Amino acid sequence: SIYSQMLRVLVTFKSSAFAEECEWRFVDLVIRGRTAGPVSFTDMDGMMKPYQVLLTGSKTNEKLPIVEVLAGASRYETEAMTSARLMLRRFGYADVPVRPSRVPLRV
Repeated sequence: SIYSQMLRVLVTFKSSAFAEECEWRFVDLVIRGRTAGPVSFTDMDGMMKPYQVLLTGSKTNEKLPIVEVLAGASRYETEAMTSARLMLRRFGYADVPVRPSRVPLRV
């Protein structure tokens, strides 16, 4: 349908406010309840959020060249940054700096 064709293009647009994040996007369009892979769910602010696991571990012992982590906009900025630091430490990246995103939070 024209809707699904337009949707495939629209999800590629991104506000320039997010340029500092240099993120990668993986988009799996859910059309008529069908997805490319299994969907898991997590609770986020009292709402179930669907997600897909894309990577399940490294095939080598080499570390990624992570130089910085931006903690996304959140009502709980301190907790978000603490969580990011804990995760980095858990995976051997304790020396990687964490800073808050400058993108304003929309609620």
